[in-house]
Amino acid sequence: ERDDFAARSATEERAGSARSRRGGALVRLMDNPEFVDALGRQRQAMLDVRFAGLFRQLNLGTDELAAFKHLLAEKENVVLDVVTVSESSPQGPLSPESLRASVRAAQLQVEDAIHSSLGTERYAIYRDYERTVAQRAMVAQLEQRLSYTAAPLSPTQSEALVRILVATAPPAATETAPALTVVVRAGVPEAVPLLPTNRATGRVTEDVIAQSQTVLTPAQVSAPREIQVEQQAAAKAAELIREALPV
Repeated sequence: ERDDFAARSATEERAGSARSRRGGALVRLMDNPEFVDALGRQRQAMLDVRFAGLFRQLNLGTDELAAFKHLLAEKENVVLDVVTVSESSPQGPLSPESLRASVRAAQLQVEDAIHSSLGTERYAIYRDYERTVAQRAMVAQLEQRLSYTAAPLSPTQSEALVRILVATAPPAATETAPALTVVVRAGVPEAVPLLPTNRATGRVTEDVIAQSQTVLTPAQVSAPREIQVEQQAAAKAAELIREALPV
């Protein structure tokens, strides 16, 4: 029994040491001006990828757009900033519950600032766009697929397809993990996103294909089916990778 206790203590000590090293590595990264500058530029680039359609829709002035982009980047940084402060605290890192509460509070502050910056009407447009980013990513794929054909997708068709994808989405759809994260410790959040990527694209289901036929022309209807096949292939490949390389 004493041997079991000693073994557990040694295991816990090693785990604690590993978590400390990961947390220290994150703090060192955030203290590196070169890294912070590179991360900031990457986040700015991803804002255009994700929100270019929204920027066009809001039609903000130069200064307004710069301020809005700054707030969006700040929102992306919230989790990373809070975890960094937590890991560098002399009192030790926050508990998972306190970390969640701190992240929520920081996110609400940024969200309130965005609301104040945009005003109620434009903020509602932003919130709707943000909630449908995954579906818009799929429609963007379809737009690209058809852009070099004789039957490109029109803006009206694109928006209609977004609404179809939203209406047919599973109630508890999840997003894919960011492409590059730093695992800090076993608590929540377990990983901190470094380089943001597009969110998971909307899934092309049989319902989506059936409803899209009321929106698309005969020359366009095969494109959603092609994307569905590609999504299924990607999911199968990911499943096989997980089976071959268990975490």
